[in-house]
Amino acid sequence: MNNFNCIIVDDEHNAREVIKRYISQVEWLQLKEEFKDPLKALHFLHTETVDIIFLDINMPGLNGVEFIQSLTKKPTIIFTTAYAEFALDGYENDVADYLLKPIRFERFLKAINKVKSSSEGSVSEDDFIMVKIAHGLQKIRLEEILFLKKDSNYIEIHQVDGRKDLIRENMNTIYDVFPQQHFMRIHKSFVVAKRHIKIIESHQVTLQSGHKISIGPSYREDIIKEFPYRK
Repeated sequence: MNNFNCIIVDDEHNAREVIKRYISQVEWLQLKEEFKDPLKALHFLHTETVDIIFLDINMPGLNGVEFIQSLTKKPTIIFTTAYAEFALDGYENDVADYLLKPIRFERFLKAINKVKSSSEGSVSEDDFIMVKIAHGLQKIRLEEILFLKKDSNYIEIHQVDGRKDLIRENMNTIYDVFPQQHFMRIHKSFVVAKRHIKIIESHQVTLQSGHKISIGPSYREDIIKEFPYRK
């Protein structure tokens, strides 16, 4: 498993404490340093290498956008700010994600899972995702996931060994967390692992496990594009 080294650059003490607490709960994130002063962070980056920077935008002296523009080698940047109007700055500066304060842990997980999945190619036995359950975090290997099923206010995560994990989340949010090069939504209530699809019919897919899952009418075109028919 690859660890990701990270730093926090934020002039607000409470904001740094929140992100530090979140980082401490994810085993593959390692906090190297935190900075109140962005100029000290730049000096640190002259000699040290990091994978992720949690970067506030609105800081005195040197704001987040200016900070990015001063970097010669850019790690992955995740913006953190209390001002939604700065979101455009994130898109224009090619940042990985944008976290609006106060930052929820579920939203933090979505951002870092996105970074992790985008840094990896095909799914291997070491690839996993972290999801929030009732008493903490659940680590689930991606290759073990067959499909996700919406059940009222919960999502069932079905796995190849027959285990089923239940998390309180909506489908739109959880789907954004999963790497979409390996998972596909085929119904408003179902997301399937592409690698486990065995048969595709006009109205359903059959997984290698034998599960048959309906295809929603609005998702058929996406499936055709993903798995074009070849004579």
